[in-house]
Amino acid sequence: MASRIADVLVRAKLIDELQLRSALAHQQQWGGRLPHIVVEKRFSREEKVVDAIAEALKLPKVDLEQVENDPAALGKLDVDFCRANGVFPCALKDGGKLLWLAMSDPTDVPVVDQVSFKVRVRIKLVVASERQIQAAIKRFYLGESAAPQQQAYGSIVASEELASGGSDEDGKIVDMSGHTLVRNIKDIKPPEKHAAPAAPTASAAGDLLDDLMGDGAAAPQEQWSAQDMAKLHAIQDQQEKGARILKAVLDLCVQKGYFTPDEYRNKVKKA
Repeated sequence: MASRIADVLVRAKLIDELQLRSALAHQQQWGGRLPHIVVEKRFSREEKVVDAIAEALKLPKVDLEQVENDPAALGKLDVDFCRANGVFPCALKDGGKLLWLAMSDPTDVPVVDQVSFKVRVRIKLVVASERQIQAAIKRFYLGESAAPQQQAYGSIVASEELASGGSDEDGKIVDMSGHTLVRNIKDIKPPEKHAAPAAPTASAAGDLLDDLMGDGAAAPQEQWSAQDMAKLHAIQDQQEKGARILKAVLDLCVQKGYFTPDEYRNKVKKA
């Protein structure tokens, strides 16, 4: 359940309350599992999230990049179920009576119950990242080798960095013309709790929203209200969703053979 995982991540000081609210709002609007959302929004590193969940729930963690193919385990669950629910059957042990099941959110009781009903054997939960789980599903169920997959994703990651101005600009917000409005949303100073009321001025975030439809850049502001920050995070979420959609479309085009990763990379460089 999301609330328990949320409590784990907050107690481990991997996210704060503001980041939690942002992640939960993203989950409510777009779906997904909370550990992956936290990593995807760059609130915390993947390995730290996995370590915190494993330690809090007293479960072993597994590196799915190192596991070997176990056809008996794979036969217990179909690929569509695994992809939809973010699970991967690592191994079948104890003479076929114990299934090791990797999950990014082992507190998702309904999914665990469904797996138990399907496999009819005992289940040992282990913790892995959503990224590794989906990669393992592609590798073992669909036969996609690691090297081509990395090459395909490499070209798409490169395109995202070109669109955002580089991976070092975490949380960059741009207008529709590609002009930078905020280079790094984490650099914006939160409002001071005990600051004296300032004279009414135009909202900086409001200016940013207006600029999204124009060409001008908003004037820098030293202080931002909670409402301004909420608007900025909403803009950031929309841009991240657009980047994910673009990435998915490009991946599909590469898989369908419409163009190769090298052809796409060369096209991006000339753009």
